[in-house]
Amino acid sequence: MSLTFFIKIPGVVYLQNNNLPCTVVSSFVEILVTHETSYEVILNLYYGSLTQFKTLSDIAAYDLPGNKFRFGLSYLFLSTLYNTRFKLITKLEEKSPKIESLCEIYSGSL
Repeated sequence: MSLTFFIKIPGVVYLQNNNLPCTVVSSFVEILVTHETSYEVILNLYYGSLTQFKTLSDIAAYDLPGNKFRFGLSYLFLSTLYNTRFKLITKLEEKSPKIESLCEIYSGSL
């Protein structure tokens, strides 16, 4: 599968024609980002003219006791314009499990 959109945030993510280490799982692309940059990446997914991921389909949180990154969040986005799904995964350490809320962008994330 060749990706036709790109996400470019200096020092964070560059995805164009599979240049970013990512996983293509059936019909969607999956990437792993740090919790510090996840909000900026999500803003780019939402507002980017070549992405248009306007729908947040799913949010899943998980707990892996004993791991350095004990907590994790998985977001599944949908671009109805391009009929594309995108999965973003971020991991959090036990001592600082804080992440910025998406309520301002996606009202369904309340």
